[in-house]
Amino acid sequence: MAMNLYEVNEWNSYSPTSEEMRLIHDCIFLPLTLIVIEQNRLLLDKNARSLRSVFIKAANVIGSKIEADLAKAKGLLLRQNIIVHNGDHRCYSYHCRGYEEQLTFSREFILGEINARITAYTKRIFNHQT
Repeated sequence: MAMNLYEVNEWNSYSPTSEEMRLIHDCIFLPLTLIVIEQNRLLLDKNARSLRSVFIKAANVIGSKIEADLAKAKGLLLRQNIIVHNGDHRCYSYHCRGYEEQLTFSREFILGEINARITAYTKRIFNHQT
């Protein structure tokens, strides 16, 4: 049975916009990226390399920028009445104005997303872009 155009438009008003979906993904992937940055920073701190202090400072700067972006994303979602819930390590759900959806990601996708985000933050730092 086909939905009336009114019902389709009404359903779309509850589902998240593309910008809100980007914020939802930020709230999922930025904490995971932050964990990887912290683990790498701790490993760097143990190694006795000549550039260790530079790498640790870079990791600290990236971590600070991620924390700021995560706080901003969470605040924007909260104002839009969107809540993201962690399931296990690959399943997440969100509630958006009465609309509920579950997201499941493969391990490979998550690792790729984390690497892409670390690369983007590294480029921002070394290109002096904020």
